[in-house]
Amino acid sequence: MRLGLYGLIGSGKTTALNYLSKNYDLEILDLDEISKEIMNEEVVLSFVMANFPTSYNQEKNQIDRNQLRIILFNSLVDNQKFAAFVWPLIETKTKSLLNSIPIDKNVVVEGALLPLFNIPVEYLVEIQTPKPILIKRIMQRDQRESDETKKIAQIQEIWLQDFRGDIILNNDDSLESFYNKLDTLMMNFKVSKL
Repeated sequence: MRLGLYGLIGSGKTTALNYLSKNYDLEILDLDEISKEIMNEEVVLSFVMANFPTSYNQEKNQIDRNQLRIILFNSLVDNQKFAAFVWPLIETKTKSLLNSIPIDKNVVVEGALLPLFNIPVEYLVEIQTPKPILIKRIMQRDQRESDETKKIAQIQEIWLQDFRGDIILNNDDSLESFYNKLDTLMMNFKVSKL
């Protein structure tokens, strides 16, 4: 089984991944982790230096992620330009990793914007959480301002507006309730517990 998991920032994707990886026999592919690797590749460093020079630290030869985040989440045009360059690299790397996993192994591919990628999964599971809960979670977790958090969620909503998960998991209650929903999902797909 190849299952895709996505949702807005703060919806509970990482919580779901951590729970699933500790309790079930499956492989995890996290697009955030894959993108962090891609961001250190020379081709991406050169692209950022040429297109977003204020977010490139020449002394350290690395991207200032905070500065890049500010640029990307304040300009949909810049966000789209960046995505057009970096997302194909992330997609290629993810497909390569997915193809290296035996077909009989259960895999969860997770990414906030996963439906925008052409990654072969059998089902897309969308984690939905009411916006006030999202904002509260992100402010607590990342120590971000409410306006920045709202802007990130707003841009993600724009990107995802034409997509609907095959399966919807509501994460608007307790952690225990969310874990029960994940257990039910895994049971329905006959994924073995560890």
